[in-house]
Amino acid sequence: MERTFGRRVWNRVGATSGRSSAILRGGIACAAGLAIFQLCCPFSIGVVQGSSITPTYRPGQLFLLDRHYYQDHPIRRGDVVVVQCDDHTMIKRVFGIAGDSIWLLIQPDGNKIERYIVDPRLLSRLQRATRHWDIGRLTHLKVPPGAIYLLGDCTEASIDSRSFGAVSISSIVGRVTPLRPGAGSAAIRRGDG
Repeated sequence: MERTFGRRVWNRVGATSGRSSAILRGGIACAAGLAIFQLCCPFSIGVVQGSSITPTYRPGQLFLLDRHYYQDHPIRRGDVVVVQCDDHTMIKRVFGIAGDSIWLLIQPDGNKIERYIVDPRLLSRLQRATRHWDIGRLTHLKVPPGAIYLLGDCTEASIDSRSFGAVSISSIVGRVTPLRPGAGSAAIRRGDG
């Protein structure tokens, strides 16, 4: 009788471990399938963190990231992109593309330096003003080939190209598309200069 009981227990353990290994194999196959799908599918869903792109995208808002968009399309001013700079992933708007001229008004403010984008229509007035008053200095830069100049829509709260300069096009992870209709329509106004 003891031998029969032992065999029954062993058979149950063996059957359970067989089911466990089948579940494990199924889980591994599912994970591998998801990984392949992730590599092949150009889309992923992201979540906005921080407020540098408000009011266009608010913290916690979901967006669709098209990682393959720029394989078939040119980068344009006004596109919202996700970029990888150093160890940081950021969502920003493309303000300038290769060859664009950008003027900055640089003003020391206590222990920090403020950088403001200058509207090209106001450039000559600001040049005259900086000669007469100590309001800061004007700096001209040209976006180099293979690079883009990025800004956040909320320029007061954004750490962007005004701080770290133009970034390489290769740092673009993908183009952002809002998940709800009508979102993402605000854009930074830029003069052609």
